Amino acid sequence: ENFGIREGEVGAGKTRTFNEILKYLTMISRRHVTDGKISVSERISTRGASFDVAQLVVECDAILGIFGNAKTTRNDDSSRFGKFMQVKYNSNGVISGASIETYMLDKTRLFSHSEGEKTFHIFYEVFKGMREKDLKKYFLTDMTEEDFNLTRCSGTFENGDEGGNDKFIALECALDMVGLTAEEQDGIFAVTCALLHASNITFTSIDVDAAEVDMKNSHVQPFLSLMGITAVDLNTGMCSNPLKIGRDTHFKPLSQEKSEHGLKCFIEATYNALFAYLVKRINGSMIDNVVRRSLKENSLSIGILDIFGFESYKTNSFEQLCTNYCAEKLQQHFNKIVLLDEPDDYEKEGITWSRKSFPNNDDVLKLIDGNRVGIFSLLSDQCRVPGTTDKTFANTLYRTCSGHTRFQANSTQVAEHKFGIHHYAGTVEYDIEGFIVKNKDELPKGTTVLLKSSTNYIVKQLASTIDELEESAKKSADKGSKRRIFTSRKSTAGENFILQLEGLGRKIKNSYPHYVRCVKTNGQQAPDEFCHILVPEQVRSGGFVEAAQISRAGYPNHYSHEAFVLRYQFLTLSKSSGEKEESVDVVIRQIVNHIMNGEKSFSAIVDISDFDPTDIQIGKTKVFLRQKALDVLEGLLIQKSMILIQADTRRHIAQKRYGLLRASAVAAQCCVRMMLAKNRVLSIQKGIVEKTSEDISKDKVETSSQIETEDEEISKDDDEESVYDNATEEMPEENNTPSPLENVSDNASKVISEDKQTDDEEISKDDDEESVYDNAIEEIPKENNIPSPLEIVSGNASKVISEDKHKTSSRPETEDEEISKD
Repeated sequence: ENFGIREGEVGAGKTRTFNEILKYLTMISRRHVTDGKISVSERISTRGASFDVAQLVVECDAILGIFGNAKTTRNDDSSRFGKFMQVKYNSNGVISGASIETYMLDKTRLFSHSEGEKTFHIFYEVFKGMREKDLKKYFLTDMTEEDFNLTRCSGTFENGDEGGNDKFIALECALDMVGLTAEEQDGIFAVTCALLHASNITFTSIDVDAAEVDMKNSHVQPFLSLMGITAVDLNTGMCSNPLKIGRDTHFKPLSQEKSEHGLKCFIEATYNALFAYLVKRINGSMIDNVVRRSLKENSLSIGILDIFGFESYKTNSFEQLCTNYCAEKLQQHFNKIVLLDEPDDYEKEGITWSRKSFPNNDDVLKLIDGNRVGIFSLLSDQCRVPGTTDKTFANTLYRTCSGHTRFQANSTQVAEHKFGIHHYAGTVEYDIEGFIVKNKDELPKGTTVLLKSSTNYIVKQLASTIDELEESAKKSADKGSKRRIFTSRKSTAGENFILQLEGLGRKIKNSYPHYVRCVKTNGQQAPDEFCHILVPEQVRSGGFVEAAQISRAGYPNHYSHEAFVLRYQFLTLSKSSGEKEESVDVVIRQIVNHIMNGEKSFSAIVDISDFDPTDIQIGKTKVFLRQKALDVLEGLLIQKSMILIQADTRRHIAQKRYGLLRASAVAAQCCVRMMLAKNRVLSIQKGIVEKTSEDISKDKVETSSQIETEDEEISKDDDEESVYDNATEEMPEENNTPSPLENVSDNASKVISEDKQTDDEEISKDDDEESVYDNAIEEIPKENNIPSPLEIVSGNASKVISEDKHKTSSRPETEDEEISKD
């Protein structure tokens, strides 16, 4: 588990840093890339609706912020409780759920806030964001925060962060996402508004040792209605103390002062239970049954801690002592990890370096939580002794701790019942008044009974929550710690807080912590303003100086042998990726030789003039590097990577150019081959056309000579016919015998018919040759519709053949007409 810890003074920005880290984690979870595929964030179903888990985590933190944050003189949105959020991840690195653990809600903030401060945000948001009908339902019509003791005791009502009703609307949406029904939300707001009315309830004194609730008070009936209890139960629970004697229960009256104190304790306990109830419901909504099963198989998580910072006000009480004790514990963890464990690690690995002594705060922690002699231990002992007061505790404290170097109690402080502690961040003076009461953290005995008698479902749940908190405190005291705690009785608030911090310390120890140190730049909450006194004080007290000294004197950068070889063998320039890995000694020796010999590949881009080979030390399991050596190695790594990237880019450009040139050459070759092929086809076609033209001319000559021969024969026949006709006219006709002329005519017609058939056969032969020629012409591709020379020759030949065919076909008809005429 990775563990993020925010440290710093109050108002330094710890809560804002927590929110920004949480938003970042949810953002990268929503679109997480695994094996080239985008994994969408998981979803959880609440009340039949499906919600994004990452968004639900952010909304749940916003709910706790409204119910647990308040305005202080140093911060408008100060967390008055500590929280540890454990963000759960599935095997794909996507958020699958979360859980929240809280630490000591500052309940006294409800009544004890000085000028310029305010109580929890929720009591102001109900007036800004509630609708009119809801205000009427909760008996807040025509009322403001100035009308209630809970919100007006400091006289501060504005904090410069006015969001109108947007925050309240966002709160309602977040409660819907958590899975709270409309009835549950109504019960939560009813309890919140009832506490406002309860802060105005007054008591009337019956006698010195008895009092009763003032029923004429206008806030009593709204309180009874919202809480679902009766006036009799209220009066019994607030003005009497139940005593169980045997099987009987008797009620001892309480004075007006004790009744008023009991009412404040009731309000604080109820609000604390309401806050714990919300945390419980939030945890239940962020992890469903399916996610719980998956988390058992894979317990990947990132923990984020947002807890109290160092506080020092004009008046500091028990709450500030607990807060500063927590800050001291976190500082101890920081010192141990950064300032103490680091030198020990050097010695274990066999690294030679000059050890330096650094201050630690172990003595302060012993003063506060030491067994039997610590402040919390003395306070708990005093709380268990009947009749003790703050004055008796002060005397015991001065007597026991006056000799401690971190404890301060001069004559003025003793007279005013105050003491001081020299914390790591400075000296803080505490006022002992109220220590006993706050540490006891006692409820009026009738409080739980009063809440259980309610008809409001949420109020009954709060009564059960109070019982669970008390039972949890007893169990923690029974099993918890090795320190002396009276487990036979209820543990005190201080002891419970110590046990919680011990559990938190174990979590930090078993994780990989990352510290975020927040520095408050000025005390006026002004932007871009740095106080030249405040900032250096925080730097010195927060361990920054010591950490910087260790970084300079030691080796703050660590790599395992395998990790170093995997990352930096790339610089040796002697091994290809397929060969066996070299040992870490060989890799470091080769890198140092390249650097010291001025390797040409290590150009002037990286400054290696001040490189010292002793800045790299090889331990038993780790390689230790000073910052200067790490900067040189990283610079060389980046430089060589740039060279390889440039070479790869040039290769890609050259390949692309070669591809274009090759494609152009192939295209040119194709064009040349095409032209050569076309010329060859044209030459072949030209030879075919010439041969065809010669055949046509030859046929034309033969046809002409044949026609002339036929004409001569016809002319000769005509002459013979003429002679015959003359001779015939001179001969007489006898018995219808055909004349010689008729016989000659028939013979001539027969000869003409045979000649006509011969001509038709020749014409048909010419048509066949013309068809062959046309088919050859069609196979020649045409370009841009321009006739080729072959087409022109072909056209002329066709025209001649067509004319000859026409003449030849028309000649027999002419001959027949002439014969008929003759």
